[in-house]
Amino acid sequence: MSLFFKTFQLFIIATITNFFICKILKIPFFPSIDKDFTQKRINLIINILIMCILPDIFRYMNIIRFSTLPEHLPTKISLYILSFDAIYALVHFSQHKWFEWTHKEHHDSTLYPGYAFVYSPIDSLCLQICMYSPFYFGLHFTQYTWYLAMFLIIFSGFMGHSHRGWVDTHLKHHQRPHEGRYSFTGIPEHILSMLK
Repeated sequence: MSLFFKTFQLFIIATITNFFICKILKIPFFPSIDKDFTQKRINLIINILIMCILPDIFRYMNIIRFSTLPEHLPTKISLYILSFDAIYALVHFSQHKWFEWTHKEHHDSTLYPGYAFVYSPIDSLCLQICMYSPFYFGLHFTQYTWYLAMFLIIFSGFMGHSHRGWVDTHLKHHQRPHEGRYSFTGIPEHILSMLK
């Protein structure tokens, strides 16, 4: 069975969930005026296509292998998200340090949940390759665990780009990009701040 439609369905469910949360909290999902809205929509569509196509490619290459063994859901979801976040933080740091041009468009976008996944195509590919990184380490997850972990990652991506999101670490990163806070979810930075 193809993962393309499962991944697309996942993205749509996360988008609709965030859209309604933004409505309830009275947070605009998109800005009312944006001269680059058409280009951003094109790049968003490219990002969604990359997100939906990669799982089937990685499955064909035998990188993504789903387990059928019973697993402790909270532990496995946490493992997936933390391993993704560690790889993403390294890639994101390197983009800001050495390859800033690959990530410029994302930081040029106004901070709105609807723009959370507006990236240049190369930046989108970097993000999506990171999203499947837990499988590179030989970790195995059931398809259900993968589905829930991906939903939480996408969900936190949207909320991290809202002005009242509960994940404010990424908001701070957008305000001062070269001061750190390179993870996607903000979890590593939150853990480090508690240890200080």
